[in-house]
Amino acid sequence: MKLTERLLAARERLVERITAKTIEDSNTYAQAYKYITNLHILDEIDESTDALSLLSCNTTLKLNAVLSKWQSRSECVVQCSNIMEPILLVRRELLRASAEAGTVNRRDVDNALTQLLIQSCRLARQSGHLQIAWTFLVEAKALGVNLKDVGMEEARFEFQKASFVHWHETGGKSNAESPDVLVKKTSRESRAAFAEVQLLRAEYMLKSGAVAANDLYQIYLSLQKFDVPSEDLHYRVAVFCDGMYSIDTEKIGEAQK
Repeated sequence: MKLTERLLAARERLVERITAKTIEDSNTYAQAYKYITNLHILDEIDESTDALSLLSCNTTLKLNAVLSKWQSRSECVVQCSNIMEPILLVRRELLRASAEAGTVNRRDVDNALTQLLIQSCRLARQSGHLQIAWTFLVEAKALGVNLKDVGMEEARFEFQKASFVHWHETGGKSNAESPDVLVKKTSRESRAAFAEVQLLRAEYMLKSGAVAANDLYQIYLSLQKFDVPSEDLHYRVAVFCDGMYSIDTEKIGEAQK
């Protein structure tokens, strides 16, 4: 009963915050997305108490049905590590709890955990967080199942890591196949269109909290290399830098108190 009451209280708090965002800003969806994601997580916790028999001894448990539903939901969520990882983390803990309760076969749980860890690894890798991706990969390898899938993800990780190390060792200098050269070969109209789309994407990610400040800075930095005469780009970079400067100033002020 306590769990049900806590879930209800958490839902009410999130709904209040979403309502507040609706009043504050016209761009409601982007602002409230992280709260919607938290509601998503609460719903899965609530469902799992019965679906995974965490609080009962349900003999008709169907793990595949639960995993299939999770997968369908994942496809509707923004595929970004900052958004997806909290969801994946809760799912892994729910699976571990079901295994500890003895309601699900341990090997079936390990198989499902491996797939979730591979997904976390892929998202972290695609975001450029190689150290975080490596921790997920090590955990997946330790389970000792789905070795083919784990091996394929490890190969992708090693390839991306090698590419990053090579770029770092060469000082990021351009060569015949570098992105800088390819950008110069692209028409100005195409570059302008691409830059505009990336600006909109960066703005959405910023408002939804789906990206860290360092990652957002890298997006703006890469767009400046496109040689696009965009006042909007320079303005957004200036606003972003001003915001980061204000945050740093506040932190320094608090530290000195």
